[in-house]
Amino acid sequence: MLRAAEKSSPVALPSRVQLSADAAERRKIYHVSPIYPEAAGQAGVSGTVRIRILINREGFVADMTPISGDDRLVSAALAAVVKWEFKPSTLDGRPATAETVVSVDFR
Repeated sequence: MLRAAEKSSPVALPSRVQLSADAAERRKIYHVSPIYPEAAGQAGVSGTVRIRILINREGFVADMTPISGDDRLVSAALAAVVKWEFKPSTLDGRPATAETVVSVDFR
């Protein structure tokens, strides 16, 4: 009989894949460009919005968190990114969620 300390426990595998921005861009299969907010354009606001995204096993954006960027541009960036689609990621041959940071430019 094995004592508790001798029992083997399953090793937890990472549940998501970390993708670089370049790797995520290569996996993107559907892109929607943001609509430049009229008020931001009139105010001369430009720049980049960075967003951390979670891509589900089917390749759709499941969660988004803005990291940086002008508040007047963030909503437009989120509205575009939520429509993006990616080739699904795998981990050890199984479908996996993926996480990455994307940049949306407003110029």
